[in-house]
Amino acid sequence: MVLIIVTIFFISFVTFGILILKQNYQGTYKYTTTEQFNVTCEQLWNAITDYEKQPLWREGLIRTEKVITSKSRDIWKETDVNGQQIEWESFALVRNRKLVRKTINQTMPIISTHTFELKPYGEISLLTLTEETEINKLMFRLIKYSFSGATSELVQFIKDLKTKVNNDIVNRTNIT
Repeated sequence: MVLIIVTIFFISFVTFGILILKQNYQGTYKYTTTEQFNVTCEQLWNAITDYEKQPLWREGLIRTEKVITSKSRDIWKETDVNGQQIEWESFALVRNRKLVRKTINQTMPIISTHTFELKPYGEISLLTLTEETEINKLMFRLIKYSFSGATSELVQFIKDLKTKVNNDIVNRTNIT
């Protein structure tokens, strides 16, 4: 009986892995969400692009550091509570409208690109956040797809951003 269950589990796991590979051989996942915020695009932009202050409101992030480069690139290193460090480069900036950030640690098995698009809608702002994740190794692809989902970091960022914006509204601080 145990052998039958193990065999069925193994066949299911292999089949699942093959389906994932067939569905998305390159290992690229894309997720988009749109959220509304009760602040102007400028206020939302300031919260998103003030990387130095993000450890104050982003769960799990303990430090951000500006990386100095000879080419004046906008690179910030983030350190989480586990000591993992990720460098993000910001480019394609259209102030108060669009920001694209990409991980630049080429040795990482996972490369992410986050696109932030802000649109005014009356007295509120709409934020469309797109995450494109390229996973270079099969094992990481299976783990990411099976257990963490392509959106776990994005969902946490949105949750933290909403909390920060709402706290700023209540306290009338950090909103200019």
